[in-house]
Amino acid sequence: MADRPDVPTDGTEHTCAEQDDTVRILDSTEHRTAAGTAFLRFDGRVGEARFYAHAPLNRDGAPVAEADLAVLHFHGSGASRTNMDNREMCAFRDAALDRGWVLGAPSTGNAFGNPDALALGLAVLGWLRSEFTPAATVLHGYSMGGMAAYNASGRGLVPDLAGVVVVNGTVDSLASNSLPAIREAYGALDDAELLRLQAGFDPARDDPARWAGLPMFLSYSTGDAAVPAQRHGEVFMGRAATPECIVYRVGTNGHADVSGFRHPEVLDWIGSLPPLASR
Repeated sequence: MADRPDVPTDGTEHTCAEQDDTVRILDSTEHRTAAGTAFLRFDGRVGEARFYAHAPLNRDGAPVAEADLAVLHFHGSGASRTNMDNREMCAFRDAALDRGWVLGAPSTGNAFGNPDALALGLAVLGWLRSEFTPAATVLHGYSMGGMAAYNASGRGLVPDLAGVVVVNGTVDSLASNSLPAIREAYGALDDAELLRLQAGFDPARDDPARWAGLPMFLSYSTGDAAVPAQRHGEVFMGRAATPECIVYRVGTNGHADVSGFRHPEVLDWIGSLPPLASR
């Protein structure tokens, strides 16, 4: 991975040409992974929304210029960009940085993969691309954020998409314990209006050919009271156009149990994807 000039961290505005959204980096702080890899955590803003980005440092102390991969993470309901630094995700974050990958984590609010959430995520991804020129992208969504990962991938919004990881992700809005919040996210007054407004953003009802051929790793649980596999993961798998492209794991863990994230297996799976396996 090549060196690059220091990334501006003094509030300089950067406009992502791909999305025409202004990204402002407010600050950056240096940290280390559990294995000792030095990295910068960038504190950024897109409009009024905030995000974190993480990038490993090379031996000269500058952020990497050409990352092998960008991972865009969508958080769960009631959470925020700090999800990437919490106990559920920090092991994944550290291992990804140890491998030379960069990560972005926007605070979408309780958006359930609506257009605003996707636009914010794509703006953050555009910044990651412009600064670290990753060879490919993987989307990672947890709980509510799983719906964002499904929608961004199904709508073909990430041209360099190598794969998608979803952990306990919402699929069927009408079967969700969070149905009132999903109605609010899409501006719907009732279920009929929600189905109309969510068309094109509905992994339970949109054409499954949208995800045909896309490598996916889905982790669900029958012991998850919030997003049970029976009402979400199995719904997506039951409609999949190319189930042979999907690694589907089902456990008995709770919704936020770290074991359900299957970090070691997921990391190895990402590393085996063609854009990375060939590097």
